[in-house]
Amino acid sequence: MSGHGHSCQGGCSHEAAPAEDASMVDLFSVIKVDNVEVYNETTNGSGRKVFKKVEDCLNMENFVESDYGPELTFDIPFSAMVEVHSIKLVGDLDETHPAVIQVFDQHTNPTDLPLDKALYTKDLMQDDKAEIVYNLPVKARKTAPRIIIHFPSNFSRSEEGITKIYYLGLQGMNKGEIPRQQVVITNYESTAQLKDHKTDTMNQIGRQIF
Repeated sequence: MSGHGHSCQGGCSHEAAPAEDASMVDLFSVIKVDNVEVYNETTNGSGRKVFKKVEDCLNMENFVESDYGPELTFDIPFSAMVEVHSIKLVGDLDETHPAVIQVFDQHTNPTDLPLDKALYTKDLMQDDKAEIVYNLPVKARKTAPRIIIHFPSNFSRSEEGITKIYYLGLQGMNKGEIPRQQVVITNYESTAQLKDHKTDTMNQIGRQIF
């Protein structure tokens, strides 16, 4: 995929919605990128690199690809309480582009997603310029220090197809400092889920060896 001279700011929206107020911001600055966990990525750490400044969203040098099948799950922590209002992404205009997005709340275990309890599920359109804005409904806009984003399938419609993403951008409201009690809860949940992830990984290795 080649770069473009277009900007990721503004663009057209296929999600009709009223204009946002001045408190809406790009949330890249409050994403704890080094602490983002991406499940089923081919190269460890590659998923963190799809979070970029808006002006760099069409830089195709970095991307993430799924490993076993099309699924990619992003566990995204923030340095503040945020309310995500909309999401943009960049993929290729081919079968590797994710076909569906799901958003889950902060208490969801990313290694055991209850697919019927997503806050938001939406069929995606192929977009290689971050022009399409996916606006979350009001009921899905939870003020939280963490969010889970899941891509269960791509345009190959195959259980073996590889998903590829160059950019994942979140827009919303910065609600301020995370309460101390919330920090403790979030850290506890993240530690427990990381242990689950390590156990799942070891089980997969065991199945491959034996």
